[in-house]
Amino acid sequence: MIHFQCPHCAQKLTVPDGQAGKVGPCPRCKTRITIPQVSPSTAISKELLAAPPADLTHDSALPTGAGESAAAASDALDRRLLDVPPAGSGSIPEAHLSNEQVLAKLRFTPPPEYSGKRRLPWPLDILLYPANGAGLMTLAIIVAIPLFLAVLQQVVFLPFLGLMFLLAQLAIGLYAAWYWAECTYDSAKGGTRAPQLLDAAGYGDKWSRVSHLLAVYIIFVLPIVLYALYGGRDAIIIGVLLAWAIILFPMGLLAMVISDGMYVLNPLFLLGSIRRTLIPYVGLLLLIAALGGLLRLVLGLLMQGGSAIGLAGPALLTGGYLSLVAAHVLGRFYWRYHERLNWDV
Repeated sequence: MIHFQCPHCAQKLTVPDGQAGKVGPCPRCKTRITIPQVSPSTAISKELLAAPPADLTHDSALPTGAGESAAAASDALDRRLLDVPPAGSGSIPEAHLSNEQVLAKLRFTPPPEYSGKRRLPWPLDILLYPANGAGLMTLAIIVAIPLFLAVLQQVVFLPFLGLMFLLAQLAIGLYAAWYWAECTYDSAKGGTRAPQLLDAAGYGDKWSRVSHLLAVYIIFVLPIVLYALYGGRDAIIIGVLLAWAIILFPMGLLAMVISDGMYVLNPLFLLGSIRRTLIPYVGLLLLIAALGGLLRLVLGLLMQGGSAIGLAGPALLTGGYLSLVAAHVLGRFYWRYHERLNWDV
C-alpha cells in the first residue's frame, strides 16, 4: 500500500500499489493530485536502512588500535539511526525535509496553480482557449485518427477489422469526452488555456468520468431526443422537455465535473444553484447558444461546396474546437461564482 498526504489539505491517503502514478481528486479538498510511486515514509525508511555498517564486536575482542575504528563506526550508526548528517556535509536528512521537498524527491508533480487572469480581452481570450500546444494536439488526435480509420475501412475490405475500427473509435470518443471534462475542471480552477493531460489517467478513470457525464445527458437531454425520434408533436410536452434540457443540462454538467457525485443529479439541487446565480447563468446560456450559432454558421459555409467526405475533417475540427471553448466557458463560470454556488467542494 502507498501512504501519502495531499499536498494541498494534508489529508492522509492510502491507496493500493497498483494506483501509483495515477491522477484523481483528493476526497477531502477535491484537488486533482498525482499518486506518488512509493510512500514518502517508505522511501525514507529504505534510505535509512540501506548499507548498515558491519557488526561490531565487544571492545575486549578488538585488536590494539581498533577501538577508534569501532567508535567511529558506532558514531556513524548512531547518526544514521538518528538521521543526523555527518559534520561538515551540509546535507539535510530526509526526515527533516518538508512534505513539499519529500514529494519533489519522489517526482511528485502537484497540479498547477492559476491566477485566473486573462492575457487578452475576454472575447478573444475565450476563443483562443484551445489554441495552445496541448489543445491543438488533442484536437489533432480526436479528429485525425477517426478520419484515418474511416478512410482505411473503406479501402480494406476485411470483415474482422470492422470491430477493431469500432473499438478504436470508441476509445478516441472516450478520450475526447474525458478531455472535455478535464478542460472544464481545469478552467474552474482558473486555467485560461487547454491543459496538458495526454497521459494523466488510465481508461478506468476516463470511463468513470465519462459515465458520470453520460448520466447527466440521459436524465436531462435524452427525454427530448427520444420524444422527437418517436414522432412526438405535442407543443406543451416539447416545450417542457426542451426547457428541462436547456435550463438544467449545463448546470448539471458543471456540477458533475466539479463534485463527481451522483447527488448533483437532484433537480432541486441544480435549481437552487441556478437561483443563486440566476443573472450570470442566463448570460452563460446565451454565450453557449452563441457558440452553437457560430458552429452552425461555419458548418453552413463549409457545406456550400465540396464533398461530404472532404468536409468531414474541417467539420470535426470546428466542432471539437468550439466544444473545448464551451468547456472553458462552463468551467470559468464556476471559477467566478463558486462562492454563490456554495457547493462545499
